[in-house]
Amino acid sequence: MDVRSIALLVGLALGLGCQINSGGVGTGGGSAGVGTETGQGGTTLPPVLTDDGGTTTPGGTTEPPPGTGSDGTTGLDGSSSGSGDTGDPMLPRPDPYGVAVPLTELNDALGAADDDPTLRQDQREIYFASTRLGDEDIFVATRASVDVPFDTPMIVGGNISTFSQETTPELSRDGTLLLFASDRRGNGLEIYYTTRASMASLSWALPQPLPALSSMAHESAATPQRDQATLLFCSDRMPTDGGADIWRAAFDPGTVMVSDLQRVAELARDPRLLGRVRQILGSEAYIHQSRVNFKPGLRGKEFYWHSDFETWHFEDGMPEMRAVSVSINLTENRADNGSLMVMPGSHRTFVGCVGETPQEHYRESLRSQHYGVPSDRALEQLASAHGITQVVAPPGSALLFDSNCMHGSNGNITPYPRRNLFLVFNSVENTLVAPFGGTEPRPGHIASRDPVPLG
Repeated sequence: MDVRSIALLVGLALGLGCQINSGGVGTGGGSAGVGTETGQGGTTLPPVLTDDGGTTTPGGTTEPPPGTGSDGTTGLDGSSSGSGDTGDPMLPRPDPYGVAVPLTELNDALGAADDDPTLRQDQREIYFASTRLGDEDIFVATRASVDVPFDTPMIVGGNISTFSQETTPELSRDGTLLLFASDRRGNGLEIYYTTRASMASLSWALPQPLPALSSMAHESAATPQRDQATLLFCSDRMPTDGGADIWRAAFDPGTVMVSDLQRVAELARDPRLLGRVRQILGSEAYIHQSRVNFKPGLRGKEFYWHSDFETWHFEDGMPEMRAVSVSINLTENRADNGSLMVMPGSHRTFVGCVGETPQEHYRESLRSQHYGVPSDRALEQLASAHGITQVVAPPGSALLFDSNCMHGSNGNITPYPRRNLFLVFNSVENTLVAPFGGTEPRPGHIASRDPVPLG
């Protein structure tokens, strides 16, 4: 099935044009002038800013600065006086802000350090760093409206705050991307990011580092620019004055670290996908899990043979095999860059795996599979009965396969990376119960327990 036009929704196109015209500056192709005097040949010339804030045109006419009278005097309240008989021009203008007051509902009463606040665009959610629990952690507080105080701050879970230091949180304007610094890997402060489906969601994805920005020094205070095409951050990797410097990094459109996950949500609802999923499952569906499978060039690791249902049954509590996986190629899936291999028809046979699954197995199982893998004999029998098909396809192609289908992939030692968007649709009639393996349920961003039908 060809869903090339669907996968294009995941792409991120950012750009800003700016054109300098003879009569001023515009953002389009027009010639919107801002001058008031016409020079030779009819060219509109812009006004010139004077030292006192006024303007003078090339013809010689001078306008006083705003808030002054015709003789240049200013009143105490900033109003102008045409006669110049009131006010002292040497007095400062009124402060535009009122008296500063502490936000007592956010600050720790015992004197811990609370700093680095970052507000959501609607000002109803705030993240900040605090040492009130010992090491610096990230806290969040919300409120019903901008006219009421914030609720009691809570530490941010989901592996965002750990026993290490987490500091300098920064929330994107739309509230779906959170950047922060952490020293959890022992390499000094590094910049991490996490995303969520919408600003109303309480579930953040597992935080990931940004290795391209890391050094053996300290990196922190990452701030995405408004269009999120550029990231500014602080680092002391090459101090020029014994301290930190400001660094800049450009967004790589080849990655899928997008803050606007609404694009992925729209993709999941596209009738060309969702219609086929409903047909296969025989019911409405919801997203059980979504992620990007990234196998980098030259060093991409293999992922051993496994059935997803075996893991979802024992670790998530999925009762039956009523889930379908959709893998959408973001890059070319070649025969030599670790593309997916499947055993067609193997979904009709459930293969149980020997061994006890450790607690919090998900922290490693999404990178490499060591538990919950079939025996050599089971693989030999399945391969003999069904054969092995390697899925080779261009970007934008999609593969739909059963949750119990045996699949895996080789390593990638070519210079060609392989990236796939992975969406798991589960039937609303197959919602999760307690894990059948006796472990604690995996977090919501790994296995959703909120079966809201797509539509």
